[in-house]
Amino acid sequence: MPPPAAIERQIEQLGISPKQKERARQTFSKSATCAGFIDSSTGRFIKPGNLGARDESSAVQERDKDRTGGGGGSGTGDLELDPLLIALLKKVPSPENGWPGPSRVRWFRTFAMNVSQIYDADGEPVEMKIDLDKEAAK
Repeated sequence: MPPPAAIERQIEQLGISPKQKERARQTFSKSATCAGFIDSSTGRFIKPGNLGARDESSAVQERDKDRTGGGGGSGTGDLELDPLLIALLKKVPSPENGWPGPSRVRWFRTFAMNVSQIYDADGEPVEMKIDLDKEAAK
């Protein structure tokens, strides 16, 4: 991976405010690691194993399993989302395990930043503020 300063320069060129560039870099790095785009032993970018080429028949079989709830599918149904967003969605804990507010806020910030990276037009980033309202939780 490039050094943090290089990533932050690129992030700033993409329209992230200078005050947020360090946090954006950290979020980018964590997201890439969670999605399997960074080799944990070398720290280098890699193509995750789940993104390899497949023949059409296996893709159709997997899609059919997803629609019917059959085992072995990716569990994404008909969602045609960027693999990074799908990886982040898979990180949402089950209701039985709970999800503390601060962790939830961090996840939503990560998700929002990645949605912005994927969908926002160059030079027109959408800025979002996601905070935990402790007063409303009482």
